[in-house]
Amino acid sequence: MSDIMQQLSKLELHYVFPKGDTSHELDAFVRNKCEDAFLKIVQEISNSLGEYIIISVEPHTKGGLRDVYRFIISAKGKNIIQLSTSVGTFFVALITLIMQLPSDNEKKLSELSVIKTELEIKKLQLELAQLKGNGNTVNTNEIVPIRNNVKIRRQKSHFYSKVIECAKIQKVEFSEIDVGSEKNISKNTVSIARQDFDKFIENNIYIPSEIIENATIEIIAPVLVRSKIQWKGILKTNGDAENKIIDFKMLDIDFQSDVLGQKIPFRHGTHIECTVELQKKVDAEGTIIISRYDVVNVTRVYDGAGTNIAMPQRKKNYAPKDNQPTLFDVDSFANIAGDKP
Repeated sequence: MSDIMQQLSKLELHYVFPKGDTSHELDAFVRNKCEDAFLKIVQEISNSLGEYIIISVEPHTKGGLRDVYRFIISAKGKNIIQLSTSVGTFFVALITLIMQLPSDNEKKLSELSVIKTELEIKKLQLELAQLKGNGNTVNTNEIVPIRNNVKIRRQKSHFYSKVIECAKIQKVEFSEIDVGSEKNISKNTVSIARQDFDKFIENNIYIPSEIIENATIEIIAPVLVRSKIQWKGILKTNGDAENKIIDFKMLDIDFQSDVLGQKIPFRHGTHIECTVELQKKVDAEGTIIISRYDVVNVTRVYDGAGTNIAMPQRKKNYAPKDNQPTLFDVDSFANIAGDKP
């Protein structure tokens, strides 16, 4: 065990209180939320690098509130002692780099700073690959873009959202701990002042939509009257294994007009071929989820036997427009039906 302990890498997370505050106390809920977000960041960095990390925490020391985390690089529980020092140092450096990088959405970084940070991350990842024995054969195109990892961005936002709620936290510091020191001497300290906390908070993380061309939807419930109610159908994109019951907005105005005018009949087994736009968002944990399905263009209607159902000549085809308001809400529906509310 002593050999393993000598190979540990350590990182200190220091919540710095106002000068003269010797309480060493922090609201338990704030600290719990901060630690939860921080550990999830560490875990996601570990996952992105394909490394298994054992994390432990040391007893608190004096001066504000100091959490010292110890890391061992492992292969599912088997300690890689010969790599722990080098790779562990890399890992601590990468965590520190990630925690000091403001959010893209706040536009706090100059273009030059962004490029510099990307190069630093890439350099660290290349060093890790070389330490693992890959030498100079590393494909830089396969390097994980950790800076833009959505889960890391979401948890980092959670972390700084919580520290900003606690008035006594004047700044947070991230430091590498000299493993050769008995007194946990810190080095390479990065300090984030309270006035900068909001630079790391992202209330909304933009995720581009996904377009599915030539999708098939078997209609379960069309909307035949003016309403906010969404259509319901079975989305088929890649064989039966991908079938999914969805609610969707019909944004093809010409098609919807024909439906309202009873120019297109619907019966059991009616299908449409269409272009579907998947609107996406990031949930509280940083997972990308589909928030809405939009049908933006219908190209074919057919029955359960595959026989085409005639469609009136289209005025034009509608292409999805990224970041645009929906084309078919209550007002549009009213105009189509010739009945304004």
